[in-house]
This record gives sequence, structure tokens and C-alpha cells, in this order.
Amino acid sequence: MLSQILRSLTRCSAASLRRVTVQKCSIHRLHPTKPAGRSLAPRCRMLSTPPPQVNESHLSMEEYHNLADEAMDNLLETMETLVEERGDADQEVDYHSGVLTLNLGKHGTYVINKQPPNKQIWLSSPIRYANSHPL
Repeated sequence: MLSQILRSLTRCSAASLRRVTVQKCSIHRLHPTKPAGRSLAPRCRMLSTPPPQVNESHLSMEEYHNLADEAMDNLLETMETLVEERGDADQEVDYHSGVLTLNLGKHGTYVINKQPPNKQIWLSSPIRYANSHPL
């Protein structure tokens, strides 16, 4: 009995998701004969994307660079150790000017770099879009 109710609710909710409702919006036009108190705003609510979520860092630029450099150095050491242990000639690690490049041959290239204006460390991967990680 309970499973039948759950199935019917699931069907109803899935069906309601498929339905697209269209609402017409009307705007009051300004007519000299109408009272001045009428609104010129649309009757239906217009939707927009919310403002971007901004994570403000309270780190100074010096603190950011110290933490980011330490994290990048730790990543470099770890990646170099792993690549050496594997002994694969197609794999290499390179670090220049705050950009760590990890080339894994047929598995793609990963790039990890500092983004001082945002106080973040970014990861670009062949599998996913670029990600940012605030400090």
C-alpha cells in the first residue's frame, strides 16, 4: 500500500516537472483618465539570476602569498615523489612562476596556479572545468 502511494506521488511529481507553465505578463499603461496611484510594474514577478556569491578573504596579500607558496611547494614535492615512484617517462612535473603543471601523458595535463587577485588557487583538469579554491 505504502509503495503504491510512493509510486503515484513520484509519477505525479515527475509529471509536474515535465509541465512547463507560461504566464503572460501585462504592464499597466499610463492613461490620463486612470488614477495616478496605479502601478506601472508588471503584474507577474520577473525572475533573474541571483547575485554571484563572493567569498571575501580576510587575508592580507602577504598572508595569501605565504600560504599559497607553502601549498604549492607541498604539492610540487608530493607530485615529484609520486611521478618518480611510478617511473613513467610520459609523466612529468614542472613548476614556474606560481604555475604547477602535471603532465600525465595519455591521462592529460593538470595545471594548478595561484590567482592573487581572487586569493585563490585554481585547478584546471582534462576531466572537469577549472575549479577555484579560496584560501
